[in-house]
Order: sequence, then structure tokens, then C-alpha cells
Amino acid sequence: TSSRTRAASSRCRRAGSPEPTWGPDDASSTPPCGRPVSRGRAVRAQLKGRPPQTESMAKGASRRVLIRMVSEAGTGFFYTTTKNTVRTPHKLQLMKYDPIVRQHVLFTEHKMPSGKKR
Repeated sequence: TSSRTRAASSRCRRAGSPEPTWGPDDASSTPPCGRPVSRGRAVRAQLKGRPPQTESMAKGASRRVLIRMVSEAGTGFFYTTTKNTVRTPHKLQLMKYDPIVRQHVLFTEHKMPSGKKR
């Protein structure tokens, strides 16, 4: 039996009662005990005559870009983060901690290097 049938049958089983004879392929989705069986979204859409939804729920292209914040102390230390290009079109400059010089220094935004190695 499937896990759905086992779960539903364990909900409906009473002490000493036999295994239920209904299954997920039956026309009725209500077991003998009267509780409805939960079905997946795609199965419910098919039962209502609608095509199932696609896997992707994204509304459009992402507005966030991956950037590298490089230390102005010249140590080569950097942080990576994302930024929303619509809300902040200018170049970011933030005071952050550089562990190499052990103090807060100015970090400026640079583009991430292209390619697989980052």
C-alpha cells in the first residue's frame, strides 16, 4: 500500500476493525470513516480539469546582483554580498571590518569576476 493509504487507514482504523478496502484510485476521496483524504496540488488540479502549475514560481528576472566589497586598505580582503540594482544604482561604499589590518576600513563595490572560479 502507498504511504497515503497507510496514513489514511491509520486515521480511520478502530480497534479490531479490518483493513479498509478503499484506495487512492477510488472515485470517492472520502474513506469509510468520513474524513477526506489530502491529495497533492497537481492531482487536485487534474480533478478540477485545470492544467497543473509549472515548477517555477518566479515572477521575473531577479533584480539582485552578486557583488564583491573590496577593502581599500590594500590587503586584498573582500566580502561578497548582493545588492538591488533598482534601489541602489550607485556604487556602494561601507565601513566594514578588515581582519588582516584588524580595524574598520572603507570597502567599495567591485564587480564579481566572471567564470566558474570566484
